[in-house]
Amino acid sequence: MRSRMMFRGVWFLLAALAVAHAVSSGLSPVAGVSMSCGKIGEPGVDMARAEISCTDSLFTAVGAVPLVLLAVLLAAPFIVAGTVLNKRASWLATIALAVFAVYGLLNWTGFWVLLLVGALPGAIIASIVSALQPDFRRTHRYDVDRQAPRQV
Repeated sequence: MRSRMMFRGVWFLLAALAVAHAVSSGLSPVAGVSMSCGKIGEPGVDMARAEISCTDSLFTAVGAVPLVLLAVLLAAPFIVAGTVLNKRASWLATIALAVFAVYGLLNWTGFWVLLLVGALPGAIIASIVSALQPDFRRTHRYDVDRQAPRQV
């Protein structure tokens, strides 16, 4: 029982850290994600409004929807893995985070590079947690979860 609670707590802590990454990214300046700020000193065409400068926050530049989507994309795999507590679900969450990291890498010149910054460390930590997590199984609807026996 204690092990189950510990792994669930780790997954939900990682989800909280993912949301904290999205919130802190929303407060950071546009220059942190816009490559054109470094080259020409103005945000690129991917920013929402023309009056945005490189020192404005990302929240004022792109709005709340992309930041909420970033938080949901980064936190959802952790929440699913923590809720299900199954080895397969944990590895699927790790794979999803790795795919998000690749997507962020492919879009490294704009806002979605934040997906790489949040998902790559998340995927590394999730792979460690997934490898250490035992396979929990439910024996009866009202019973306490027990660790599944190892199959040889």
